[in-house]
Amino acid sequence: MTEETKKPSNRIFYWLGGFIVFGLLAIAGMFFYIKNKHFDSDDKPVNRTAPSKIEMAIDNYDRWVQTLPDRRMNVDHELTSNGLTKIASVLALMADSSVTREKSQVRANIDTIKLMADSITVDWRSGRHADMIKKAFNKTADCTLLLSKNRSNSFEKVQGNLKESVKALDEKTLTLNQRDEVKTAFKQTAEVFKNISWTP
Repeated sequence: MTEETKKPSNRIFYWLGGFIVFGLLAIAGMFFYIKNKHFDSDDKPVNRTAPSKIEMAIDNYDRWVQTLPDRRMNVDHELTSNGLTKIASVLALMADSSVTREKSQVRANIDTIKLMADSITVDWRSGRHADMIKKAFNKTADCTLLLSKNRSNSFEKVQGNLKESVKALDEKTLTLNQRDEVKTAFKQTAEVFKNISWTP
């Protein structure tokens, strides 16, 4: 009588397969945990270094100012109007984040800047454009002073430079005859925006 040969047990293969499956599940779990750990409870990415809307608006305005030397002012005053509108947008964002008690005054000043920006494009033959532009820049200086939380030496300096550049604008002189003075006021406004402490 011949002895039957026993087949080797497959139990070791079951154990080996189980370990492989368990290892794959563990790796997959770790992958999803690492991938999602940078998300908050609302599953939105949290980027602590992302620039705020105000910082982006200031940067946008500053880049616009840097193009001014190569840009020409025309009788339609569109360039000046666009610049004043950009200023009003930056100030409005600052006002939204501010807790200053003078917020209503700031808003009124911003409305005046917007009104002046629109008004200078209505009638190109008007002789009041320089007066309206000067008024808009004066309101800008008023707003930045009201919105500034901590008035550093650098802020005081650039704020003073802005006021001087506004003072240099002559209401009785045609805007196109004082292009450089208007561009200087835009440039000084950019410096104030970069030095203002607007954090509430």
